[in-house]
Amino acid sequence: MKNLLFLISFSLLGLVACNKDEDVKLDFDITVPENWSYFILANEGNVYYAVRDQESPSDTVLESLYISKQSLPNYSLTMYYNALAPIIKESELYRSQIYQSDTVINDTDFKKLISREIFRVVTTDIDTLNFDVITERYFFFENNYGYNMAFFSADTAYADSREVFGEIMNSFQFHY
Repeated sequence: MKNLLFLISFSLLGLVACNKDEDVKLDFDITVPENWSYFILANEGNVYYAVRDQESPSDTVLESLYISKQSLPNYSLTMYYNALAPIIKESELYRSQIYQSDTVINDTDFKKLISREIFRVVTTDIDTLNFDVITERYFFFENNYGYNMAFFSADTAYADSREVFGEIMNSFQFHY
């Protein structure tokens, strides 16, 4: 269990690194704390991944961020959110909604969705591990692209993670 966070991070990095593009240029800036590692992955699809670094061998608290980007001409933020929200809520890993709202961060309109979910990881031993998480999602739509920013935190650590997620989101700047 002591290397579980490392295993989760390594497994997830392996999955997203397969999509890594050469010469990637994000159309937004976002800053994670110094004790997080981040990876810029692609221009479309899974574009960004960040994870809090393990503080000690016994640290198993999961805190991470995934950002995906999808080309959707003729869509709007409302259309994008209304298309994705039911898919998320119908997932076998979804448990319940905690909060939903419209918000503006640094001149960008977002739809925010916070929910209880299960985070599933398959280990190198082919064991499946399930973790109760709180997922804090921010959806936005710019220049014919929909973006889904998903923060994950162990449910027992969410009270502390929430502040960190807020700081990360306050650093967000879209390049218009």
